[in-house]
This record gives sequence, C-alpha cells and structure tokens, in this order.
Amino acid sequence: DVLAINSKHTAAEAYLSNGLEMDVAITFNNPLGENVFALHQNTPNPFIRSTTIGFDLSETIPAVMTIYDVAGKTIKTYQIDGAKGLNTISFDRPELTTGVLYYKLETEHNTAVKKMILMN
Repeated sequence: DVLAINSKHTAAEAYLSNGLEMDVAITFNNPLGENVFALHQNTPNPFIRSTTIGFDLSETIPAVMTIYDVAGKTIKTYQIDGAKGLNTISFDRPELTTGVLYYKLETEHNTAVKKMILMN
C-alpha cells in the first residue's frame, strides 16, 4: 500500500531492446509479515565506541554471532537465544583493535557474514 506504480506524473512504461512494450510492476522477495533469515549492516558504521547489529530469524532458534578481525582471530562470541523476527545485539569496542572487523551469524540452517569498520 505504500509503494505503487502509476502514470500520475510520467507514463509508467518500460520497453525491451527490440522496442516491444513491457508491463511495469513492483515485486518483493520478502512479502510483509514473512520473516526470513537476514543479517543486517551494523549501525553506526563506521563506529568508534559501540555499534548495533540487527538480524532477522525465520524461527525461534539458537544462534551464534562471532566478531573477528581480518586475520581471522575471534574477538567476541555471543550465544544468542534467537527469537523469530528482528533481533539485535550491541557490540562495544574491544581494546587495541581498529580497522575492518567481520561479524558472522550462524544458526542450524543458515550462515551470513558482513564487515564493519572500527575507527579510532
């Protein structure tokens, strides 16, 4: 209901390379109300003191969040009792570490990795 394609201001048109007109439509891979496994980018990023990492789980399931440096050294591990839907954890700055860090979320069925930047 929030997004729609119409011709109110400009014509809602699309064409193939051969000039044939196409239908214009919006489709979503994750319909509203359907929870899926997803690891979100931390905010803020880059960060100085602390950051928040969000993730969605498709079911209530245990999860492990591991923070590690570019050399693969584990900095912090969180054992999480994950709830279906959106979950968040806060990560506070480790001593003597700056630069690019990685965070990995693992469940019985899924794994995802993202990177974040820790500033001085």
